[in-house]
Amino acid sequence: MQTVNSSQSPWDFFIAHAGKDTPLAEELDNRLYPTSRTYLDRKCLLPGDDFDRELSRAQRDSRITVVLVSKHTDQAYYQREEIANAIAMARKSEMEHRLVPVIVSGDCHEELAMPYGLRLKHSVKLSDVGGVDGVARKLLELLAKMNQMDHPKADFNTLSGEELGLLFVLKQIPQGLPAGVVTEAVCIGADHIADKLAAFITVVQVDGETLYTLTKAPIPEFSHPNSEKLLARILEELIGYISQHKRDRRGARYVETALTIAKRCKDSSPRAAHKLIRRSGYHPETPR
Repeated sequence: MQTVNSSQSPWDFFIAHAGKDTPLAEELDNRLYPTSRTYLDRKCLLPGDDFDRELSRAQRDSRITVVLVSKHTDQAYYQREEIANAIAMARKSEMEHRLVPVIVSGDCHEELAMPYGLRLKHSVKLSDVGGVDGVARKLLELLAKMNQMDHPKADFNTLSGEELGLLFVLKQIPQGLPAGVVTEAVCIGADHIADKLAAFITVVQVDGETLYTLTKAPIPEFSHPNSEKLLARILEELIGYISQHKRDRRGARYVETALTIAKRCKDSSPRAAHKLIRRSGYHPETPR
């Protein structure tokens, strides 16, 4: 797997948590998704993965480590290892990796039991910001500020209608789509994307696979008349990709993404997408 830095990182957030804090970590992940790319072991690890290697790799390839500090942290061996890794990366360059402690309870116990190195970091208290929603808001605000520093010269006003349509659609859906899915769906070649849209779309290599993801260049809120057609085409191409790769781990990664896109696509539905995915050999939970 190729490791990339700054705005090209495959993951925005890596959530480091004790096993007993998994429900809280999942709740935070739900608040951050799909606005950002969040790595949570419970969601991202696949059967057969070497979890020690995968977790270390994902943390290196993330921009921000979010540490859930609770009464369970002191006994959480792997979380403490992830904290040490995050401190080392942040000391090397806070522009490439940032560490944010989130204090779980409202009392001072967690502050007093802060793992070595975290006391120096400005933390976010769950009780002070209105719970998980407030924590997610703070984290997304931090990410936006980091993104603005990364791309101060990206010029949104020079793009054509076709290019704007592509950016609009990519902004609405989970990040990290296979490059072939995007180019086939929107009929914009890879060379054109690499040349004209490099400030907005970046290429990352994950396990030998080429993915497109938005950079963090500021993109204003706008609408596009062809967005529904573009979403429908991306969904069609993605389901085809899932079917093509049903025998390896690649297809399984995008089942949840396809269902998320279907929810936003008026020309389809989560149930219709669910049926097509089941024909591909996967059995995701039936959407309500």
